[in-house]
Amino acid sequence: MDRLTYLPPGNELGVCVPVNSIVGRSSIASVGLIGIVAYSAGLSLRFAVEWVDPDLVQKAAEPWLPFGRRGRQFLKLGARFADGQVFTNVDGNIARTLGLPTGLREDLIWWVPRIPTQGGIELFCEWPIANIATSKLELDGADVRRAAATPPIQWTAPA
Repeated sequence: MDRLTYLPPGNELGVCVPVNSIVGRSSIASVGLIGIVAYSAGLSLRFAVEWVDPDLVQKAAEPWLPFGRRGRQFLKLGARFADGQVFTNVDGNIARTLGLPTGLREDLIWWVPRIPTQGGIELFCEWPIANIATSKLELDGADVRRAAATPPIQWTAPA
């Protein structure tokens, strides 16, 4: 898998798309989308995942780590474009953690290696151990396409 399939372009500063919405929730956990950064080659989605049981993440075997167990307890994230393309963190585009967990919250970044060419974006998540059934959030794809079409600010990668 090359860099372009699982990370944003290294020499490009993306364009923020304002968003702040719950993707899925239960009485013991929630998954919220707290930001999108559009790049010429895809989207970086930032999620805030919160839970009330301090042992939940251990029970789920660190569900978002690249080498974590991908079983029933895994936090599944996905995006469906209007043209039928579907991307998930189960297919190899892992959700990476940002910094160290606080015990009851973890921020994740997930790279989607495409820009929708038409229509909206349907985000979905499922986290069985946290009692979050498959939940969906509809996003306006026009805002994302506009941001991705903005001429990128580029810099030289550090030597």
